[in-house]
Amino acid sequence: MAKTRRRLSVLILLACLAFALFPRMVLGEAADGWDAWYEDEEAADVEHEDDSWYEDEYVEYEDDSWYEDESAYEESSYPIMGVDVSEWNGEVDWEYAVEGGVGFAILRCGVSHGPDKTCYIDESFVRNALECERLGIPYGVYFFSGAESEWDAYNEAWTVVSLLQDEGLYPTLPVFIDLELESLANYESVPTLMAISEAFCTTVAEAGYQPGVYASLSWWDYLLTDPCFDQWSRWVAQYNDWCDYQGSYQFWQCSYAGELPGFSTYVDLNYWYV
Repeated sequence: MAKTRRRLSVLILLACLAFALFPRMVLGEAADGWDAWYEDEEAADVEHEDDSWYEDEYVEYEDDSWYEDESAYEESSYPIMGVDVSEWNGEVDWEYAVEGGVGFAILRCGVSHGPDKTCYIDESFVRNALECERLGIPYGVYFFSGAESEWDAYNEAWTVVSLLQDEGLYPTLPVFIDLELESLANYESVPTLMAISEAFCTTVAEAGYQPGVYASLSWWDYLLTDPCFDQWSRWVAQYNDWCDYQGSYQFWQCSYAGELPGFSTYVDLNYWYV
C-alpha cells in the first residue's frame, strides 16, 4: 500500500514537470494557441507601454474637421487688448503703455452737450493721436454724442471729419458715434436713433473713414436692433468677464477700472477681435 502511494506521488510529480517544461509535448496544438495568446497579450502590453494607441488616438483627434474649424475660428477671432481714453485720463505715457500690453487705442475726439448741442474738442485728442501714429499703435476715435436729431448728428460728424483733416490724422480703426444719451433710452426713440446713426456714419464713410457705433449691451439688445446697424462696426460695452451680445461685433469694452503701465488713472479696457 505504501509503495502504491509512493508510485502515485512520483507519477503526479512527473506529470507536473511535463506540463511545466514541455507544454507542446503534452498539449500539442493547444499549447501553440496558449503561446499565441500570450504573445498577443505581450504585444498589447508593449503597444500600451510605448503609447502607440494613445498616439493614434491623438492623431485622429487632431485630424478631426471640427477641431480644425474650431482652431481656425479661435485664430480668426483672436482678441487684442486695448484702451479707450479721453482728457480725463491725463497725459498718457504711450511708450510705457505699449510695453504694458496695449495693442490699440480708441481716442475720444470730442463731445456735444447743452441746449444747442455745442461740439467741444477733447483736449488730449491731438496729442494722443500723434503719439499713436508715432509709435505705430492702431487707433480709432469716438465722439460722445449729444445728438437728438438727424441734424445734430450731421454736425457732430462734420466736426470729427474736419478735425481729422485739419490735423492730418489718419485713424486705421473706426470713427465711432458714442450713443448713450439718457433721453433716447426708450423704444419711442428707436427711429431717431436710426436716423442719428445713419447721418453720422454716412458722413464719416463719405469722408473716407470707417464708421462705427458704440453702445451698451442693453441698447444693442433692445434699441439698436435694425439691420441697418450691420453695415457699421459694433462696439459693445458690457463690464463683465465675457460679452453676452449674440450678434456680431468687433470691439468689446469690458472694464472701466483697468490699471496699466503708462496711465496715472483707471482706464477703460477693451478687446478688438481681428
